[in-house]
Amino acid sequence: MKLSKIFKPSLLKKFLLAFFIVTMIPLIIAEYFTMQRAEDELKSVLNEEYYLIIDQLRRTVDEVYIGNWLSNLTSTTEYIESNPDLSLEIINALLNAKLNQINDLIILTLKLSDSGEQLSTMKNDLVIQLYNQDPDRVARLIQFSDRMEGEKYIIRDPVNLPNSKQLVLPIEVPIQWGDGQRAVLRGVFNLNSIIDFISTEISIGARELYIVNDRDQVVFSNNEYFISGDTLKYPIIKMVRNSLKG
Repeated sequence: MKLSKIFKPSLLKKFLLAFFIVTMIPLIIAEYFTMQRAEDELKSVLNEEYYLIIDQLRRTVDEVYIGNWLSNLTSTTEYIESNPDLSLEIINALLNAKLNQINDLIILTLKLSDSGEQLSTMKNDLVIQLYNQDPDRVARLIQFSDRMEGEKYIIRDPVNLPNSKQLVLPIEVPIQWGDGQRAVLRGVFNLNSIIDFISTEISIGARELYIVNDRDQVVFSNNEYFISGDTLKYPIIKMVRNSLKG
């Protein structure tokens, strides 16, 4: 028997081959696109969860950190406004007390808008250390010339002190007395605690959102208890750094 006859495709073989091409290949293609669509849907869900977590972190940073800082400055200005007869000595003592109450507050300055006279209190050891490393920038943090025109408060852009690897945030609140005299209270806050808080990874647990650090310790949770399980982790430090200006 000739080899060519053995390998010559029969009608049955041709039918099976045609059946495979007509039925199986479309199924394979359909399965591929089904898998691709499922993967896209999964990515969409993860992105939605991811941005929900980012939003939750931003709100936490705003309420727990920056919101509290602003509230402390505002309460101080309201007290000074409501007591126009306070002496400079009492105001200076008040500023010192406020400085010691807030761990992240490193410089607190009250500047009279008309005369330019100012009272400053600061955490000396840290500020002197920063000044020795970045004298020009630290001097501008203390002797500021920014103006306020009708704003209730201003959160300035974060100031990077590259020589000391510090990031600080100036926040200013105006003061106006009944006789028309005006002043600005400026607090300069160390952002290290915020950076430490968000320099981690975000995880999605079985029933809750939580944040773990590099040692797998839970540092933030939206529930009172922690449920372990498969997690998806996202580094988010750069995004939240960029959002601090807002």
